[in-house]
Amino acid sequence: AAEELDRQRRLADEAERQRRLAEAQKQQEEAQLAAERQAAEVSLARSAGLPPREKVKEPQKALLAALAKPKAAAAKPRKPQGPCDKCDGPHDTDECPHFRKQREKHRDAWDKYGKKGDGDGGDEAPVVLRNAKVVSQPGDGS
Repeated sequence: AAEELDRQRRLADEAERQRRLAEAQKQQEEAQLAAERQAAEVSLARSAGLPPREKVKEPQKALLAALAKPKAAAAKPRKPQGPCDKCDGPHDTDECPHFRKQREKHRDAWDKYGKKGDGDGGDEAPVVLRNAKVVSQPGDGS
């Protein structure tokens, strides 16, 4: 009987220890969530210009005041710096109307980058074939 009471006491002690541990973990998670919420509120207050709703006496007035606030002055339109790196047009590369995507990342796309000229290697002498042979191709294109 004494052994049984001792075993029950140990089980009760273990259960109490587990309960305390779970309670401590829960409190730690709640503290972490409260800190994350505080950081999110600060971030929102900065980006939207609105304080948290619970801290404002009349939230509708605060919202209207934030929405009615004049925006920051729009950036002055820049003069085109040109020439465009993609098409050599008189505009910035970022605003190219012909090639909207970035330049591709392979050798042919960067081979003549920044070089003047027609791009066909016009400095070289023309190639003249002397012993050429015409090879007929089948009509089906294979």
